[in-house]
Amino acid sequence: LLDLKPTPVDPYAPGPIIHATAMANAMDGQQIIPFSASKTALASIAVSIFAFAILLFSATPVPALVGASLVSLLGPLLLSFLLWQSGAWMNPVPVVIGTGLLSLAVLGVRFQLEWRERQRLAKTVENAMSSEMVELVRKGEIHLSRFGERREISIFFCDMSGFTTVSENLEASMLVDVLNLYFNEVVNMIFDNEGFVDKFIGDAVMAIWGAPAIDQADHAKRAVESAVQFSATMQSFRAKARVLIGEAAEGLTARAGVHTGVAIVGHVGSQNRHNYTAIGDSVNLASRLEGIGKQYDCELLVSEDALTAADRMNDRDFIEVDTLAVKGRSKPTRIFTHVPLAPDHERAAYRSALEFYRSGQFAEALNLFEKATSIAPYKKMGDRCRTALSSGTPKSFREGVWHFDEK
Repeated sequence: LLDLKPTPVDPYAPGPIIHATAMANAMDGQQIIPFSASKTALASIAVSIFAFAILLFSATPVPALVGASLVSLLGPLLLSFLLWQSGAWMNPVPVVIGTGLLSLAVLGVRFQLEWRERQRLAKTVENAMSSEMVELVRKGEIHLSRFGERREISIFFCDMSGFTTVSENLEASMLVDVLNLYFNEVVNMIFDNEGFVDKFIGDAVMAIWGAPAIDQADHAKRAVESAVQFSATMQSFRAKARVLIGEAAEGLTARAGVHTGVAIVGHVGSQNRHNYTAIGDSVNLASRLEGIGKQYDCELLVSEDALTAADRMNDRDFIEVDTLAVKGRSKPTRIFTHVPLAPDHERAAYRSALEFYRSGQFAEALNLFEKATSIAPYKKMGDRCRTALSSGTPKSFREGVWHFDEK
């Protein structure tokens, strides 16, 4: 009565039945064989490999942490259960503890490496992005692409005109002051719209949206908004430049071009010196639009692709200027400019003139272009019509598209 032992099937089983059961299991080959310490260590290594793989290859830390935790906890328990079913017993506790500690160590190293990488990237772009965006990069709230890739971005080019003439009468120190003032105004405008200053090219600025930040879905809206603000930015610049160089500041104007399209982005340069930049056909077109603006007396030209991506094709402040094709690009591009102050009747006249112009009815087009005098390109478009009426259709005009065959 005193030799009673608890068992899984009876809390008051006679003690001898335990010995009898063990002997019967041994004689029938059904005894439970405990795992040795070496086999337990191998099992721990196997589970750790799976956890390590999850930590290493997960794109973001949260899925890595969740996946590694599940593997570390459930893996040993599942393995122990399967071994039990086959007649072996493995204590899962050492495996859980070992795998868990290893996962925490690997996760800590990964967090440290990612933190250092964010600091490095922030350092790389701190002079090309606003301080607010750089801080978000440091916190990991904005993700930057680090390798070459194709991506849809929006590109902004602007270039100051009249600077060469003005600079001839300025001391070198004053010249630099004026140029830095211009860059300061333009860059602040770009930063206000969370853009990335790609480079300075002489007195030109190239900026992009949609890279290197990979989560800027509204890049086209921001680029077009910068283009809209560009006129006010130049007015502010001239007002400040007037303090430095007097009335000569009025001769300083600028043009801008904006386009949205696919480009190759990434760090480009030599092993010891490189910069994050964008290259490709879309970048070339944005640059060409800036330069071609002079051919239309336009301060700003925006491509149809940019306005479409920005959801501003129906914005009454933009009006279509022309359809053009640039050298090296077979697809024609519809171009627009910003005319917020143009009267509605002049907008209607210009649109009708453009339709007549495209169909080769140059007399009708000329008559209407001359009624849209507040829309800058009216004069250049009128000149084309006069040339066509006096000398025949220009070779550059084919099928309603003006071809710029020279760069």
